[in-house]
Amino acid sequence: MTTEQQKVQALIEHETQCFMARDFAKWSNCWVQKDYVSILECRPAFAEEIKGWQTISTYMKGLLGTGTTELDDSVKKSHYVFQIGQDMAFVRFEENGNASTRVLEKEDGQWKISHVGVVYTSQYKAAGAYIHDWETRNEKLEKTGLLEKH
Repeated sequence: MTTEQQKVQALIEHETQCFMARDFAKWSNCWVQKDYVSILECRPAFAEEIKGWQTISTYMKGLLGTGTTELDDSVKKSHYVFQIGQDMAFVRFEENGNASTRVLEKEDGQWKISHVGVVYTSQYKAAGAYIHDWETRNEKLEKTGLLEKH
């Protein structure tokens, strides 16, 4: 991994640790605190989009203050894929069997999160939905001839 990939991954992991510790002050320090930030979560039963730092911070203060979370305390992230520019980064990874994305930007030389996206694919699978395996999808498409081999 490059140094920037390590920094981005470290921030993502730190943000999760702060969330699980229910430490709003440290958690919020991982975020860009502007009107355009957002969280988008999609589940079989519902989807939600939370827009703007004021709304996100109010929501998260309540969630973290209750001491409850929808995540297991042993969050496991894997299969990171990075696209990093000078001041912005896009990262996708698997988190406890779910598809997650983060958009980050540099603020005063430090990476901060500006968008979180999660599709709870494990819940869709449990509900019987057909989910493409994103690790092997290209391989499957290459076999059909729909995608050229690289």
